Amino acid sequence: MTACNTSSISYFATTNFLSQSLHIMSYFEVPTHLFGAYIIIFKTPSNMSSVKWPMLNLHFWSSMLDVFWSSLANPFVLFPYFAGNGIGILSRFGLDTAIQVYVAITAVEG
Repeated sequence: MTACNTSSISYFATTNFLSQSLHIMSYFEVPTHLFGAYIIIFKTPSNMSSVKWPMLNLHFWSSMLDVFWSSLANPFVLFPYFAGNGIGILSRFGLDTAIQVYVAITAVEG
């Protein structure tokens, strides 16, 4: 008779690792996105003035999507099943998972 060994699960396979690693990445992403916005606003050459605001718009929405996935939602998806759970800040505040999925799909498609 063999005993069930539950200690064989690696820390890298837990939701804590995913959540902590994405939050650590956010500490580097947010200043980088702010620096990118600064470069677009203040350092764009005058011959690129026609694309300055569309480029800033694209940068803003890309940054918001990045922050949403890495800090606010933190989706923990179970493949190959269509199952998962949000482990981010919005889940800690009690926001329904269906609303988070709707915002995520809208942000990706937008």
